[in-house]
Amino acid sequence: MKQIITLFLLLFSLQSYSQPNYLSYRSDSSIQRGSDNPRLRKRILRQTKPGGRLDFFTPIKDKEYEAVFVKPKVISTNLCIALYKWGSANFDLGVNTVDDALSIFQEFKGRKLNQRETDYIKMGFNKELDK
Repeated sequence: MKQIITLFLLLFSLQSYSQPNYLSYRSDSSIQRGSDNPRLRKRILRQTKPGGRLDFFTPIKDKEYEAVFVKPKVISTNLCIALYKWGSANFDLGVNTVDDALSIFQEFKGRKLNQRETDYIKMGFNKELDK
């Protein structure tokens, strides 16, 4: 019974915090790969704001530190998963390096990133949890 409840809660949490497909926004074919491209950088910053396609943070407001099961034997918080998804989305959108993604997120936050933010964005950019 505990396993069924745990599975239900896991599936519910994944469904509750899922985002629309951010790759469908790639309709602007004139944007080239690489965050050194100011248009790509501006687009990522714009889409990270609340309501944007890269806004993985607003849906988890006030639930940032609730635990979620990522995969067997891996548990994390909603905030860490949001950072992971943001890093992964940057890779998918064409940011060249993880350092470029970190630079964009630092510009978005307006401050230096802490260790958790850096680690999870790197993990997302490299898609380490997808393996």
